[in-house]
Amino acid sequence: MSRGLPSKKALEAALPLAQVRGQVIFFRQDAFAFGDFMIVGPGGIIVVRVKRTRQLRVTLTAVEIQQRETLALLRSADLVSEILRELWLWCPFGSMRFFRLENKSLIELDRHGRPTE
Repeated sequence: MSRGLPSKKALEAALPLAQVRGQVIFFRQDAFAFGDFMIVGPGGIIVVRVKRTRQLRVTLTAVEIQQRETLALLRSADLVSEILRELWLWCPFGSMRFFRLENKSLIELDRHGRPTE
């Protein structure tokens, strides 16, 4: 299980990017909350969990392994299928990566929520 509250610096880095995508509504800051905030905008409703990591430049498979507890928490939320779930990884060196949970897999996104590829 993930220890402690979400990283304040990670949330501060994520906020301006989230605001570009729509209105941001924060959840209660709790180590067991399935998300940190929700974005309501033209792309729909998105629940986002932001995590701090030191290993940002890894494969999708490595992300799935390293973040398995966070992904399980996001998947466990009882949400309607129209609400998207995203994991945003923040590195203390200033970089971020974005992922959308699709059924049992991850899709990497750009900062605007569009799939990369």
